[in-house]
Amino acid sequence: AQMSPHFIFNSLNAIDNYILNHDAQTASDYLSKFSKLMRQILDYSNLSEITLAQEIEILSLYVKIEQMRFPSKFDFEIEIDASIDSEQIKVPPLVFQPYAENAIWHGLMHIDYQGLLVLSVTKTGDYLECKISDNGIGRERAKEIKSKSATKRKSHGMQITQERINLLSQLKGRGGDVVVQDGSYNDSSTGTTVVITFPI
Repeated sequence: AQMSPHFIFNSLNAIDNYILNHDAQTASDYLSKFSKLMRQILDYSNLSEITLAQEIEILSLYVKIEQMRFPSKFDFEIEIDASIDSEQIKVPPLVFQPYAENAIWHGLMHIDYQGLLVLSVTKTGDYLECKISDNGIGRERAKEIKSKSATKRKSHGMQITQERINLLSQLKGRGGDVVVQDGSYNDSSTGTTVVITFPI
């Protein structure tokens, strides 16, 4: 339910556009990724936890679809600490995607230079720290653009995810958290970083 209906609508329109332009191979590739993403979302939505590897696969599929729609607009990097076994560590499902979507649409779509979206995962004691960072325009500029926009769509994905992490913290008796910071993880002058912390 937290997946943006705009993303689904736009994806189907993109596939339709490839078909109309007789680009069957790209349409097939796009449809394959889109259907796999939808299947994984349906499979995982009833689970309280999935492996970190599965969560990263969902995020990667989503980002690849957006990169197909906006070729050469931004790069995507994944950095996982060598001490982390992503096949064993469990996280709530579908947590990363809403923050990545927000980074792409409100940060990276408005730049005139090469964009970068980075997921980095490290372990600190008994906690997993996941950072979703972009080198986009930043929160203040994004707010200015949104306030001038004729279409003010409201996304609930991030709010829902924050509430899920809070509930998980209460159930486990150990705190998880989401913090949004100005500046990307390697450059404090641009972009935004979302830091999601889970108890392991």
